Amino acid sequence: MTGLLLLRSPVSAQENSETSFRLGAALSHSFGDTRYELRAKVEDPGGSGELVDVKSQLEFPLDAVLLGLVAQWTPGHGPSRRWTLEARVDFSVTDPSGKMTDEDWIDSKQISYTESTPELDMILVMAELRYHTRQQERIPVDLLFHFDYQKIEQHIVGYEGWRGSIFSDQQFPVSGDAPVLDYTVEYLSPQLGADAALRSSEFSSFSLQATAGVVYASDTDDHLLRGRISEGSGWGFGSNARLEFALEPGFMALRWLSLSVLGELSYFHAEGDTDQRWYRDEDLPAGTEINDIPYTIESRQARIGIALGASF
Repeated sequence: MTGLLLLRSPVSAQENSETSFRLGAALSHSFGDTRYELRAKVEDPGGSGELVDVKSQLEFPLDAVLLGLVAQWTPGHGPSRRWTLEARVDFSVTDPSGKMTDEDWIDSKQISYTESTPELDMILVMAELRYHTRQQERIPVDLLFHFDYQKIEQHIVGYEGWRGSIFSDQQFPVSGDAPVLDYTVEYLSPQLGADAALRSSEFSSFSLQATAGVVYASDTDDHLLRGRISEGSGWGFGSNARLEFALEPGFMALRWLSLSVLGELSYFHAEGDTDQRWYRDEDLPAGTEINDIPYTIESRQARIGIALGASF
């Protein structure tokens, strides 16, 4: 998810010998979700003696308001002026309006569905190293090294839904107001890509950026109701795409002021193994462990926002 609103130096600033530093503040809104899916095989509850597939899927909403700070530095002398370093950090300041959902299947039959209210603590950190390859062209192209770090904590309170049985189609309503689970996931994703900019006027430009790379995801799921904690990690694919409209210094009387409006899409998909341990007698006795369970984490994220910056 990362680096949502970057205030990029205009092409003219990249071509002169002046060192450029810019600092900005941003307000944005995120959308999307994180989906956690665990699959395993267990002995058929119907007593056939065969192994059947079981699946558990948790979906956590990510719609929230974010506040952020962004900084950009471009050296002004020698070959180093072709490089720009940008960094950004965003924090969530609201909880999601959507519900967290928890669904379970046995042998392709859904046996439960519940919704819960989530509380969200999210931090997004982005760093980009940009190399300006075609400064004299009308549509300059930059090469990018893009790095994302995200830490998302969800505290789930209360539940309402239904439980069923593998032996019938009957559903029984369930509800409660106790804490359900605490879930934390972290993403680290180095990516490579390019950025193309089109200058629409002396003080404004459009840019389109796309990067892709690997992602490492690790997570902890403390299921408070069931007295069970799961810890897992995995590797996979990460990508980012961003469209930005920038009004650069000089577009108004305050020549040090800049403004950016931007939309961004991020995607992470990782697969790995998780270990589960019961710390309270519930489904299984306390101390029971089940290791190396295959699971998948997938996160689809979108952000829109605005940033105001000052040049020095």
